[in-house]
Formats: sequence, structure tokens, C-alpha cells
Amino acid sequence: MVRGYDCICVYSDRLENIESVASLVPEGLTLEFAATAAFEGNLDQTVSAIRRAAKQVADKHNKKKQGAKASAAVCAVFAGAELGVKLADALIDVLGLEGNVLEHSNARRDKYLMGETLRLAGVRAVKQVKAKTWAEAEAFITQDLKPEPFEVVLKPLESAGTEDVVLCLSIEEAKRTFDGILGKINGLGIQNDAVLLQEYLEGDEYVVDTVSRNGEHKVAAIWKYDKRRVNNAAFVYFGLSMVPAEGIINEMIDYQFRVLDALGIRNGPAHGEVKFCHGSPVLIEVGSRCHGGEGAWVPIANICVGYNQVTAAVDSILDGEAFAKLTDRPRKLLAYGCEAMLVSYKNGVLKSTPGIAEIEKMPAFLKKEIFVAPGDNMRQTVDMFTTPAASCSRTRTATC
Repeated sequence: MVRGYDCICVYSDRLENIESVASLVPEGLTLEFAATAAFEGNLDQTVSAIRRAAKQVADKHNKKKQGAKASAAVCAVFAGAELGVKLADALIDVLGLEGNVLEHSNARRDKYLMGETLRLAGVRAVKQVKAKTWAEAEAFITQDLKPEPFEVVLKPLESAGTEDVVLCLSIEEAKRTFDGILGKINGLGIQNDAVLLQEYLEGDEYVVDTVSRNGEHKVAAIWKYDKRRVNNAAFVYFGLSMVPAEGIINEMIDYQFRVLDALGIRNGPAHGEVKFCHGSPVLIEVGSRCHGGEGAWVPIANICVGYNQVTAAVDSILDGEAFAKLTDRPRKLLAYGCEAMLVSYKNGVLKSTPGIAEIEKMPAFLKKEIFVAPGDNMRQTVDMFTTPAASCSRTRTATC
């Protein structure tokens, strides 16, 4: 509404199929939309529902004001989360809007296709295989990968938040993990009909958040991850801190731009995860949507670079002049900031959260995200879906 547009929320699936995502909504968050369009079972019906909702919103405005009439035209479509990426691509195509290359839509969601699309384009990609049987998985490990020491990553083809991303240290652990992933309904409500096996990439992991307009890419923020091995999980989020584009970070950015080109990401936001392995960057994965994490990072970005990926993404679609004014990458930061994730080491009922009040008193405190309340059953933190809370802070140095 600030820019003169109304926002319609479109669900990418029936609510009962995506209810697990509701656990990611932080305490006290309210979202307001001009209208909501439910998923209608197929694309044509969903498009009709969107157009009906847009007309109702325009009619409502036109009854209230004189002069220029509000338009019912849909002018842009954004994927609000990973679940909406495929539907957003399809809607953009049907509505005749500027978007990403439709041919690579599946490769922007399926992690195996993503890697193979990069490889085909001559962009460095992780060694991998998609396996529907343990025999296929075992053959890749023992005949192709032959890891020394034994380190193999297993993960779902389509998920998020490091859910069921496991670093296996033995063939027996790989077999148990494979059996646990295959057929499971993951946190995005998608059934795992295959398992992705990849070489383990040793090195620092970064996030490159970008926005694009007609194939021109710009970096909105760069973050360095802090992931550790706890609770028998290898990739538990402890936090992330913003870093400037300097030194080898620029090599990583140039690599990420090649990734975007290879995957046909030409318009709107992208959230890429990249590791430096043996001296050069290699993609973990990229989503053609904004950085997730419930947007807790937004105030950090606003302080550190003066804007954030969400507003820059809107510029990339709706305001060419504003996009042109964005720097190609944040070479210097106005301040430093980080998001620290709280980690649960136990399973059980949460009694109280006295430490939250202490965190809020800290001079550097910016914002908190709480996903649990006293009386809730808590699990050990093993991925983003089991992270109980997070705190955002502004710092004077690059170390959080």
C-alpha cells in the first residue's frame, strides 16, 4: 500500500497440506492483505480466483474515492516462500508478466536438477546423484564418490532449513539416513520420492541475497553462516552475520551471478547459499525468492546497508529507476549486525524463558523471534524447523 499497490495473498496449496509451515510463524506476527486467493486445485482455477479477488479489491477502492479509477490488473507476482516458487513461475507465465525463464522452473526447486543444470552450463557444481533405491545410493558412494575420509551428505530433493540434511560418516549411517528420508513428508509438506546424495564440501558457508531486473543482477546482502555439529546433526544454525563485499567475497559474487544466469533467474529476488571449497566457490543451493528466516534479518540489513532485499526486490519488479540506483554490491557496511539462533539441547516441556528478558535489555538488541511458549513440547534443535527462537543485534565489529 505504501507504493500504491494492493497485495493479494495466494496460497500455493490447500491449507491442510501446508499446515506444518505454520510452526514457522513467530509469536505476535500479524499479516494483512487486501485479499486472499485460495489454491483451487489447478492453475486455471487459481488464476480465476486471483482475478476475482483483484476485481473485488479495485471495486472496493472505486466506491470510496472520486477521480482516477483503481485498476484490477495484476502487475507483479512474488514467491513469498520456497513453497510458492513453482506456482509463482506459472502465474507469471499465464499473466504475461516479466519473470524468470520458465524452462528452468523445476531446476530452481529440485536440488538435483539445479546442480546438473549448472554443470551443463559449465558452472562448478557439487558431485551428486538422485537415488530412489539404496542400491543406486550405495553404488554412487562406493563406485563414483569413494570418499576418504568417509563423508557423504544426504538430503531431500525439495526442502528447506537444513531439514534432514545429514553428514554421514559411515556407510551404515548413510543407509539409515536414506531409509529415514525416503517417503517422508518433509517440513514443506512434500513427500520425498527420492534422496539426494552429494559430496561433502568443506569450507566457510555464505549467503548471497540478490535482486535482478531483466538479467541484470545486484547483491542486496552477503551473510556468513555459523553452523555447527550438535545434537547428532551436522548443520545446526547458530547464527549469521553480515559481511561486506571485499576480497574473495567478490569472486563468490561473480560465481553466484553465473549461477543465476544458468538457472534462468532474470527478475526478482534470489537467496543463494555458497561454500568456499578448495579455494573456489560452489553452490549449495539457491531459491528464487527472498531470504527466509521469517524476515528477522530485515532490521539488520536496514542498519548495515540502508535497505533490505525485500524492498530491493519490489524495486526490481516495479521501479526501474530505484533499481538502477542500487549499488551492485555492498562494498562497505554502515554498521555490523548478526542474528543469533537459540539452540535446544534437550527434549521436553518448556517451563519458562527468563533469558529472553535479559537479551532484550542488551544495548545492541534489535529484534527477537519466538516460536515456542511455556508449556510447549520442545525438541532438540537439529534444523531451522526446530529452532526455538532467534535474536537480532547490532554490533560494533564484524564478530557477533
